[in-house]
Amino acid sequence: MKGVILLDKRLTIVLSVLILTIAVLPVFQSVDALNAKIPTYSVSKTITVDAAYKGRYVASIHSHVYHKVTCRYVKKIKRKNRIYFKTKKSARKHGYRPCKVCRP
Repeated sequence: MKGVILLDKRLTIVLSVLILTIAVLPVFQSVDALNAKIPTYSVSKTITVDAAYKGRYVASIHSHVYHKVTCRYVKKIKRKNRIYFKTKKSARKHGYRPCKVCRP
């Protein structure tokens, strides 16, 4: 009889964990869904946050200057405020001027 009660307790614990996991799982999916909905914009007045591609030129959304990726001033731009451009022409088209230090 004691073995049956012990088995029932184990089964109850396993079922409780399973039910809790199923109940909490949608919360984690909702967080992932929110992260997936963060907008990424094209280069037109934008922030491209694609980790796979970073352009050759970088600018801040708060300034009107673009830099080479290797410029020392790029380190001072917060990652969330960076804009990446493929070409100089694209950066100029969006109202950015070249940096006077790195001369892109």
